[in-house]
Amino acid sequence: MEPCAAPNPALSWLFAGYPRSYRPWILPERSTGIQKLQPPDPLALQLVEAAGLRDACDLDLLLFFSRHPRVVLSSEQLAAYVGYDLAEVARERGIDLSKLPVRITVHAGEPGAGIPAVRARIEDGWGARAFDHGGMTEMGAYGYECTRQAGLHVNESEFIVEVIDPATAAPARDGELVLTNLGRVGSPVVRYRTGDHVRLAEAPCPCGRTFSRLEGGILGRLDDMLIVRGVNVFPAAIEGVVRRFPAIDEFQIEVFRAGELDEVRVLVEVGDAAGASRLQEALRASLGIRLEVAPVPLRSLPRYELKARRVVRR
Repeated sequence: MEPCAAPNPALSWLFAGYPRSYRPWILPERSTGIQKLQPPDPLALQLVEAAGLRDACDLDLLLFFSRHPRVVLSSEQLAAYVGYDLAEVARERGIDLSKLPVRITVHAGEPGAGIPAVRARIEDGWGARAFDHGGMTEMGAYGYECTRQAGLHVNESEFIVEVIDPATAAPARDGELVLTNLGRVGSPVVRYRTGDHVRLAEAPCPCGRTFSRLEGGILGRLDDMLIVRGVNVFPAAIEGVVRRFPAIDEFQIEVFRAGELDEVRVLVEVGDAAGASRLQEALRASLGIRLEVAPVPLRSLPRYELKARRVVRR
């Protein structure tokens, strides 16, 4: 397959000053294959990764085939179902990501890879095992998932972990994650209330590690919790149900006032009303509350390159 005559003009600023032979080419619009390219300059690669453009996904696909990486680190948004992610662009280009040498994907930045339905979608799309990872700017990277994929192990050689009732601050097994870092001399944080909802595992992990383990990773943000007719509902719990339905590409949670109470409507990109009805029943069975589910046209909801903002207040 012959390359395009020139790089995409939208990315020309990325490669200004680099030898012509080092400039990667964009796949033609209707291309269904991959060509062998001379790897671009490493600095250009860093710029491409920072660009956050759809064309950068095309370039990254080429780099995957030319560099043969076995591990990919990203947010779960970029890995699974974002409109401008590699998986979607690969499908549009007729490329099977499972044929890549990637065998492990690691995801951080938001709840996602710890949700079974989301993990399944990532693993199915990449043909690789997906692992959750925990960390934050204030605290550093504190948690990792082992090969059993049974939740986040907290690295207790570097952190003191507590779980408290967010209302009373009393010790709890299900509540808010509180961390103290021990090794960050320039940024010590003591008993930092993370705002993350977690659940401490009672049984030891089958892998044999004795570090505290957070079942399901981060279950959600406490400040994201919705109270619907007296029932606490986390957006991550809604997502865990939505992602069981492969026909649903994207969704959005609308919160609106009905009289004196908050109500929730879940908008889903699905091809038929029957699919929305099945999701509504699944949400009722899983969450114990009836939520309105409304189908919307495909590609009508926003896509996100970094952290998703799917909860919208009307």
